[in-house]
Amino acid sequence: QPVFGGGKVYPTSYDGQKQLWCVAEGDCAKGDLVRCSWKGGHNWYGNKAELNGGLTSEFVLKWTKPTHLGNGSTSERPRAARPLANVRVGVVAEERRAEFPYATLTAGGHYGDPDVGCQPDEDSIDAGTGRVCAPKINASDANARPPTPACMVGGVGPSENGCPTTAANLPAGSKSWPICIAKGNVTDTDPYNDADFHCLLVCPCIGEGDDCGEAAHAQCPGASRCERGELRNRAQGVCTYHGTGSQPRDVVV
Repeated sequence: QPVFGGGKVYPTSYDGQKQLWCVAEGDCAKGDLVRCSWKGGHNWYGNKAELNGGLTSEFVLKWTKPTHLGNGSTSERPRAARPLANVRVGVVAEERRAEFPYATLTAGGHYGDPDVGCQPDEDSIDAGTGRVCAPKINASDANARPPTPACMVGGVGPSENGCPTTAANLPAGSKSWPICIAKGNVTDTDPYNDADFHCLLVCPCIGEGDDCGEAAHAQCPGASRCERGELRNRAQGVCTYHGTGSQPRDVVV
């Protein structure tokens, strides 16, 4: 078992699998703040619903306080329910989205293979089990906390979110689209607060496990492949390269 700087370890039967550990990182008035992390992307544990569900169920059943009722209430000290006030569900996101309307991906020079070379405004970023040339997105004030990126982070569909909309060796009829996320190659820091924003290409993922299947690969540029692991939506992967040996697919001319 590794040492976590004195943090209390909450053991589960999944400990060590895919480098998973659950560790207390702080405390609240009536309990610990616990983070369960593993060596993988921003997705379900192990990229499998059965693993994530098993871990979640085991942890909650093992460590939940039986008297806890939620919202600060316990069976010994119940609190009266209070209605929420001034709730703006999705309004801020929609207001920001108005700045970035729908976008269409066209043939160009971005999101290519790092082995071939990246554009001046790109970095080679680890994505899935491979790498990709990812456009770097600046922040209005990199020293602010949190910083404000010059893009709309995340999203469920294509939009003019501030990411470049040209892709090298784009397949004809591709359904891929760019997404802006807080991601770099340093794993032990907070990329959002470090203003480390990049764009990746999202592809529709319909396969099992990390591999999204041939139909999904066909949506990605050049010899890149569609893989899960970077996005929380299991129906979405990202296009990533594994070297220059594969044969590119038909491209837009």
